[in-house]
Amino acid sequence: MSISLPFFYDFAFPNYFLPNALNPQMAIVNYIHNLHVGGATTDSLFEKDVDNPKNVNHYVFGDSMGKWPQSLRHNGTHLRYPCYREFVHIDEQAVFVGKQNSNKKRYYYPIKSGPHLDEFLGHTHAGSKLNGEYFWRYISREVLDDLKEGKALIYLDWAHENFVSKSQYDILHEQLRYSEIADKSIVFAFNSFNAKEIYENWYSPTERKLDVVNWPFLLFHNSYHYRSDREKRMDVDEFRATKNTIRQNYGLFKIRRARSYRLALLYRLCTDNLLYRVDHSMLDNISLRHTQIFAEQFPYNYNWERIEELHKKFPINLQSETSKTFWDISGWGDKTPIANKNAYFDITCETYMENDGYKSFTEKVSKPLVHFNPFFFVGFQGALQLLRDLGFKTFSPYIDESYDNEPNQAKRLDMIYNEIKRLLSMTPEEIHNWYWSMEDILIHNHNRMLEFCKDDQYTMNLLTYLNFRVHS
Repeated sequence: MSISLPFFYDFAFPNYFLPNALNPQMAIVNYIHNLHVGGATTDSLFEKDVDNPKNVNHYVFGDSMGKWPQSLRHNGTHLRYPCYREFVHIDEQAVFVGKQNSNKKRYYYPIKSGPHLDEFLGHTHAGSKLNGEYFWRYISREVLDDLKEGKALIYLDWAHENFVSKSQYDILHEQLRYSEIADKSIVFAFNSFNAKEIYENWYSPTERKLDVVNWPFLLFHNSYHYRSDREKRMDVDEFRATKNTIRQNYGLFKIRRARSYRLALLYRLCTDNLLYRVDHSMLDNISLRHTQIFAEQFPYNYNWERIEELHKKFPINLQSETSKTFWDISGWGDKTPIANKNAYFDITCETYMENDGYKSFTEKVSKPLVHFNPFFFVGFQGALQLLRDLGFKTFSPYIDESYDNEPNQAKRLDMIYNEIKRLLSMTPEEIHNWYWSMEDILIHNHNRMLEFCKDDQYTMNLLTYLNFRVHS
């Protein structure tokens, strides 16, 4: 199956396209930047660690910089990524040229939003250079006319994130009321298994202004990522070769950004003096008072004296990543499977634990699946059942997974912690035998992860639907 989709842009340079709906001033600065970096780049200058205080843009624009650009390039829409190469051809052209050449009834005007929808909607940094305006302000007049007349569709790419609140949808709806964009002219492709159902439950047919489509991109992409990059994973033979080796750590617990449930687990491990058995990182060097506010969302009995001593060590690196900083680590930052190879289980904390019922995976769960680690999933209720529905296996009875059915977040986190604590109380021989009792499950998950990109029905559904919309 190979589908061709027309994706057109307002600004075309000889070797790349600028992000759609981007302030033209930014396009000019980005073009000048490209002239001095040894060649054109498809990424906008304004996508480079924007939150980093050392980013050059803060010196250029000062407080009017904002945070993230409303629209990103990052090699274009996620549908251009190599994982989709055999399924879809993206015909990228300038709007003016593309309209002359395309045989499609309509064309797509792609916008890949920044990672924070509030910035995309332009209501968090009013007057900033990047995100202080409604998102459609810098769409060209020609495209707005085509959207009004049904000759174009916005393809809003939200494949890298997994949460949109109802209030954010409300703001987007309000913005669209003042635009000339026809209802249902935006295809909102969302990294989720049930975003469409949530949106349609929140809004009646007459209230809906978007066409939300489920698109669990990150699980698909990670499958391709590990399948094609042999250096970033072990194979089954390498895994089995470790069978007689006692591993250095019981658990693996990665924290880049501080979030309430991550800190609650970290602080409880610290309180119970169990961190020495867990290879852990904490790269977000925030104040103790700030983290106390976070932890209060999960009111357990913390030992604040021990936690204060722990804070003095921040930032903390994994044993195999001693020089990494907050700015070095990203979702695709794994260079080797060393940390996973040295631990018996993974504490897998999703981006959000409180997420209004969204069922979404980021790259985080892919890592233990492909690296032969059983794991505790700290995220949405029903995640383990969803993984089983997708063809993976989970770890009952070796782990009490009843936490997956618990709707209360604090109680679910408490159930997870009690199971972690049980494992950390084992002798090295006991946890080693516990781990290898799951050998068949771990191999199955590894193989299923590598094959997922070959038969993901969600991807096929999305591409078929996009093809239908552009022809109908």
